[in-house]
Amino acid sequence: MIKAVCGLLLSEPGTISLTGKDISTLARRGSALLAAYVPQLSDVPKGFSVEEVVAMGRNPHLGPLSNGGQRDAEAVRQAMSAAGLLELRGRDVSTVSGGEYQRVLIARALAQEAAVLLLDEPASHLDMKYQVETLAFLRSLEQKLVIATFHDIFLAGFFAAGSSS
Repeated sequence: MIKAVCGLLLSEPGTISLTGKDISTLARRGSALLAAYVPQLSDVPKGFSVEEVVAMGRNPHLGPLSNGGQRDAEAVRQAMSAAGLLELRGRDVSTVSGGEYQRVLIARALAQEAAVLLLDEPASHLDMKYQVETLAFLRSLEQKLVIATFHDIFLAGFFAAGSSS
């Protein structure tokens, strides 16, 4: 479902609307401005800093050959701050822990400044501590519609209930 909403899968007959817009009528850039996707599994890129990976979330806002401006740099800084990554900004992303990398992916989605966050198993492959921290962080996001899939019914309940213990 999440991949279909993102336009990554062809849908069966019917319409998928996101914020009132039929996604089949939107270019990839248009849908990326509406929804940010965090995959369940993602290869860790080598040779990029944490900040550079988070800045990749700004791509839908940039024109060809654009490096971005002050507004883009501020969006990246805010996303990194929200995800607790400022101290890791210059670190090679291939050296961070699994929990930290999950926060990098979420920060990249936040930097995209889409109204909707679509997350496929955001706590998979994380130990319990990072699962709780990641889900608590996602629950703390304001002004965002967060849609997430879970295979673990207990994590789904934790996320939905907003428990902090």
